[in-house]
Amino acid sequence: MNNTLQKEPNIPHGFENLTENFLKSYTLNIDEMIINKKNNVLIVRGLFGNLLKGNLLSLLNYLKSHGIKARYADIIHSETIDINAKMIANQIKLIDGPIIILAHSKGGLDALYSLRNPDQWHKIIAVGIAQTSNSLSFVLKSFFNYHEYENSKKLSFNLKFRLRFAGFILHILGLDKGAKLLASDDLLEFTEIIENTNFSFPVFAVSSWSKRPTSIVDSYHRVLNKLNEGIPHDGQFYLYQQQWSKFKNILINEVDHAEIVLPVGKFDEKLFWLNYLKFIQNQSK
Repeated sequence: MNNTLQKEPNIPHGFENLTENFLKSYTLNIDEMIINKKNNVLIVRGLFGNLLKGNLLSLLNYLKSHGIKARYADIIHSETIDINAKMIANQIKLIDGPIIILAHSKGGLDALYSLRNPDQWHKIIAVGIAQTSNSLSFVLKSFFNYHEYENSKKLSFNLKFRLRFAGFILHILGLDKGAKLLASDDLLEFTEIIENTNFSFPVFAVSSWSKRPTSIVDSYHRVLNKLNEGIPHDGQFYLYQQQWSKFKNILINEVDHAEIVLPVGKFDEKLFWLNYLKFIQNQSK
């Protein structure tokens, strides 16, 4: 499959130092990791995260095996942001001690929206999100009956049929609420509230891109290349969608959307999240 992206995208202006510091601190030796056992780690998986076997499981198991109080957020992964945010807020109330939240994709929106009110900020050390979009998903939008995608000449009939069939299956299984929200302009109501909230704790945001699919799970390079040729993306979201103006942004290269949380491809997802957790911990002192 051809892809017109021939070179690594430039690191966005103002984010160079944090990206450079993160890469410098990155270690391949897990034994060098020093994670503060006094902190709770709340892991928020993304859309359909509960259906993908192994999703951030290696990270959870590693932390628990080393005496760190880690747990998955108790959410309905296919639900809307407001439903999941309420569930996360209730869970945070029950956690004693300081908390670092690690969240992937839509899980970042769920987590941050749950913290829009300051009443629980005293518990939060930091939040680290990865591949969390601040605007609607062009991939998921192509799943549903939206006029501009139905009539798009950029997508072949066969490709549009396959995408619409995926949307139909989600609807039949009752899993389309969160997906439809990510594909709708209604998403902007949530992202604008998040963008305009002055959190008292630091929020880190990892963006990624890849030239070609490295995972068969949910890499829609073909769709995104057709819609906006040459714009860097991770197979689900364009790179510019993952960068948040008020957060501490980090850019990593050649990583797919699913590859960062699943044991697929060559990317070591457990090693990444442990390095990310260590970096967040050290930067938040």
